[in-house]
Amino acid sequence: MEFSLQHLTDVESELTKTLNQVLKAGKVRSVSELNHTALMKLGKDSLVSFVEDLSKLIVKSKDVCKSAACKIDQMKSEALESSRKLVDLQEKKLNSVQETVKTELSSWASVAAKNTQSSNVPVKSVQKAVKTVIEEDLRSKNFIIFGADDPKEDKDTDPTAAVEDILDEIGYMPPSLSVTRIGPWKAGSNRPINAR
Repeated sequence: MEFSLQHLTDVESELTKTLNQVLKAGKVRSVSELNHTALMKLGKDSLVSFVEDLSKLIVKSKDVCKSAACKIDQMKSEALESSRKLVDLQEKKLNSVQETVKTELSSWASVAAKNTQSSNVPVKSVQKAVKTVIEEDLRSKNFIIFGADDPKEDKDTDPTAAVEDILDEIGYMPPSLSVTRIGPWKAGSNRPINAR
């Protein structure tokens, strides 16, 4: 039997129906009231019929449980395989990035070495150029959010949650996020948010 929710629902429905019939025949309202005395009031034919129905339902339930267990095992195997594939892809991507970084660094280092050999560039100007490039790179990853609600009372509230909500709304979430409000707090106005 191939597992399906319909099979599970059918078995549950049949069990409930048969149990309600037993309760009704025993003239009780719940299983906790169903005892030896209540069952003894039933006729032999009724008891045999209920036992027969319940036995068939037990077998059916057992089959549904087995097929559900097989389906769960299959889904676990598929999930593990998907996880393995994801890890393999991530490793390949990481290796590719590492190789690119090595290549680019060696290229940059050789260009820098050639340029510094051919001209006597002062160390301070190289440091300043590198610092400028790093600052420009950092600034290029910044963005400003205007119009996000500023707290009405607590001016020191961290705006990270508000920015995460906005980014989640547009479907973008950077790997790391640093968030600060720009400018002094004023009642009734919304300060821009600098996010990087």
